[in-house]
Amino acid sequence: MIPLQTSKVWLVPLSEMDKDLFVELYTSERLMSKIAAPFSVTRAQSAFQKTLAATQEAHPKIMSWAIRGKICDTAMGIVGFSDITYPEQADLGIILRREAHGKGVVVDVGDVLCDYALKQVGLHRIRAEHHIDNKITQRILRQMGFNPPQPHKCKVDTLECYLTEPKLG
Repeated sequence: MIPLQTSKVWLVPLSEMDKDLFVELYTSERLMSKIAAPFSVTRAQSAFQKTLAATQEAHPKIMSWAIRGKICDTAMGIVGFSDITYPEQADLGIILRREAHGKGVVVDVGDVLCDYALKQVGLHRIRAEHHIDNKITQRILRQMGFNPPQPHKCKVDTLECYLTEPKLG
């Protein structure tokens, strides 16, 4: 994993200094409302340690970056890939602090990260899933070039879609 950047943010490989951010995001009822039940603090701390350890393996099954604003160097969220199966695919996930919503960060970050995964890591496709009622995520994934969402095979009220070509040139 390498540091990446967009015009607005730095993507810095997850490190121990991101623990408080991780716990804040994954214990928030509001932010987790369309993802899953919020974690307890203990579960979030444990998940952080597992995620951090997994990102440091030779062929990680998880890659995570902290998103930091370039102008004010504030932590904005976490983005990454999970369930990585080389060279087939990975699942994309992003969670932002509420104050980072609506600033165009998700599309910029997603474009750079998917470009990295498809071109440099060598994955064949990126998968994303979201709640069926999450129209904002549907719009964002469409902007990023993902195919139209289809019903998830195993999860009720969930859609999934794929990206096989990087959007960036």
